[in-house]
Amino acid sequence: MLTVVLALLSLPAAVRGVTESGVLVLYNADNADSAVIAQYYQQVHPDVHLHGLNLGAVGEQVTAQFYLDNIASALVNPSSGVLNTQPWGDQIDVIVTTKGMPLRIDAGQNPGTIPYWRRYSSLESELTRVDVISTIADMGNQDYFAAKFQIPTLPGNPYYLGPETDLHTGQNVPYAGPQAFVRTANEGMRLTARLDGYTRQDVLDSIDRAQRAIRVPFGQVVVVADDPNAPNGNLPTADRMTGGVDLNGNYVRGLDDILNYNGQKKLHDNTAAALTDAADPVMGYVSHGTHDSGTLQQNYIANQLLFERADGAVFHSYESWNACSFNPSYNWSGQGQIGQWFATGGTAALGTVEEPLPSGAGSGADSITNEDIFFDMLLNGYSFAEAAWAATRQLSFVNTVVGDPLMTWKLWTPGDANLDDVVNLYDLQTLGDHWQQTGASWREGDFNNDGIVNQADLQILGDRWSYGAGAADLNLTFDQALSALGLPVPEPATLLLLFGGGAVLLYPRRARPAGRLRPRKNI
Repeated sequence: MLTVVLALLSLPAAVRGVTESGVLVLYNADNADSAVIAQYYQQVHPDVHLHGLNLGAVGEQVTAQFYLDNIASALVNPSSGVLNTQPWGDQIDVIVTTKGMPLRIDAGQNPGTIPYWRRYSSLESELTRVDVISTIADMGNQDYFAAKFQIPTLPGNPYYLGPETDLHTGQNVPYAGPQAFVRTANEGMRLTARLDGYTRQDVLDSIDRAQRAIRVPFGQVVVVADDPNAPNGNLPTADRMTGGVDLNGNYVRGLDDILNYNGQKKLHDNTAAALTDAADPVMGYVSHGTHDSGTLQQNYIANQLLFERADGAVFHSYESWNACSFNPSYNWSGQGQIGQWFATGGTAALGTVEEPLPSGAGSGADSITNEDIFFDMLLNGYSFAEAAWAATRQLSFVNTVVGDPLMTWKLWTPGDANLDDVVNLYDLQTLGDHWQQTGASWREGDFNNDGIVNQADLQILGDRWSYGAGAADLNLTFDQALSALGLPVPEPATLLLLFGGGAVLLYPRRARPAGRLRPRKNI
């Protein structure tokens, strides 16, 4: 009966390669939204560093020269750049931008000598290489293949964990599984993310949701909208990881296997019909560029995706321009805008600020973030910033990462019915309200997912009584809590059977081990 719960306990604990003290938040000091968002983020993450720039009433698009003179220089100028003059500058692993900062950079026309010149890039993608890319020519030169195995790697991402073929030796380098970010091991690149949305409140709400991102593997779903009419092809072909990955003797290929291997429930829709709803809260959504019987819809995110977004819900679609603006009145025919994801309860998203046409890498799929690696990282407890950039092949490019970079998907604690990461009287109240109910969910007290709220679920809750910070504030023993709610207190012999004799004591707070990966079950 406890199989589901025991399986949960075998999943990996949260890990993190980046920390608050390694985060620098850039904001436009001349923009009220930008300043408020930066200050709020520091309230949530007190150890992050803030740095305001006087950029004036800057728009979403700026020239490359503006970026170099006003943003890059403020960071890396040898005599005045904040990363060089502040004692914490060399500790910064993540640069965060805010609403009110530029979104897209225009490098202008090809001077005529660079084969893979690309005019546009995102601010966040450029900031990953702010330490080494210092000219307009370098910003426009996005010849991935020519740069991949040279030092320093400019458009190639040294942190990319996906399968590769060494262009010089022909050797295949497979994906080896999740890996924490270490800047010194990745040519000094930095991770980046953006805090943005249609409104200031959308951004603040998304920051709050990121702190409550708790994953219930059997009670939330990752949606894969795999329309066969999508121009990028469907899941079994275009975006499966070539080469796969050997995890503990299991050969894993593609997002379906990644989700299965990590015990995550999924909804894989490979029909041409529009996907509009899901029975469970959605923790992640992926689509390949087609949403409704082969046609794109400008407002499909708000009007068609009617499912509940769980706190921590991430969005990734194979669409051009889906992050080209955070102005709600902006209209790009047929393309969804990730601003709608945040406005409708989403927490984080991956997008592109311009058309991600095939670059030197040779195909559009090479330029889009690999969702297999992205979700594998998230499911294994890595931060959102690590997951996004570990799965993105190219830098100084059009990709952007939007949401709290420090967000991790915490693993659910059985017994926590209201997802406050605490097991206490409120969860017991929920279980009591649904006692003996069939067809209940984990949110109603069915913690082992067997379809009924009963003594087995009571055992799970009792075993974790007072788990979590603040849970013991009510100062009730488990049997006192049962009595307070009008639930029958079991006889001592029954208590001994259910809780190993410990239920009459106030259970000590139990912290999950940090950074330790428990063995996972085979597929």
